[in-house]
Amino acid sequence: MIDLPNPEGSARDLAPARPDNSRGCVELLGGNELRTDAVVLPGLELLLIARPAGSPAGGDLYCLHSCGGHTLAKIVLLDISGHGQRSALVAHAIHPLLHRFSRETEPGRFLDLVNRQFAEFSPHGFLATSLCAVYDSRRGELRYANGGQPRILIWQATNRHWTTLMPAQQSDCGLPLGVTATACYEEESVLLHPGDMLLVFSDGVIETRNAAGEFLGPGGVERLAQDCTDETGAASPLAALGRAFLRRLEQCRGGLDFQDNITLLWARPLPAERLAGASAEPG
Repeated sequence: MIDLPNPEGSARDLAPARPDNSRGCVELLGGNELRTDAVVLPGLELLLIARPAGSPAGGDLYCLHSCGGHTLAKIVLLDISGHGQRSALVAHAIHPLLHRFSRETEPGRFLDLVNRQFAEFSPHGFLATSLCAVYDSRRGELRYANGGQPRILIWQATNRHWTTLMPAQQSDCGLPLGVTATACYEEESVLLHPGDMLLVFSDGVIETRNAAGEFLGPGGVERLAQDCTDETGAASPLAALGRAFLRRLEQCRGGLDFQDNITLLWARPLPAERLAGASAEPG
């Protein structure tokens, strides 16, 4: 059974300090460890859930980032192909890249920069699916680029339904890191309104199998998100939604072990009153 500690009341605040107490860039960088964190970024509250698949070695990576004086929040999720120590070593080598390009706030360009470096040093046959999203709290806009990761789910308070964020048009862009150094990454955007939510997840979630050996798949993840939100209520704390989702995921897999690492990120715009003290300086 997946145990989800209750992080309520202990949210880690990664939002920038006020202008008279600026504290520079802040990152929460990690992967391949059992972890639950409630996090506050500029304009966003998040719940991070990381669950390794039977071993502390593997390839899921995440980076949550904010910068002092900025109103931008950046989310990066990567999944290195394969399992075990070799994947863990490749993941470890990517950590410095995420930090080196931490100030890049264009999601497509960020993935392009990381891909070019990854293609140079990664061992033959290693790929990494990736997603980068940047939220601008001034505009309520999320900009994102995808390199082979499962697509983001969005809950829109106006229609009370989870849907998948699909690209405006089909293209050949969006390959996993390491396929070719000249891959392209197109940027999409969506406006977030009060009460909206996002669910970002690694492919270990959609590859969860039931007792009959069937994959959950993207549609199954969407259904689980809808069921747990209907049960718990969209206004519930993210920890309650995350707990309900994991309970349903446990029921789906019928006692089987997870075959891949699982990373889940729930995100919701902060209420207007919690944004009142945010800096108005440009990011």
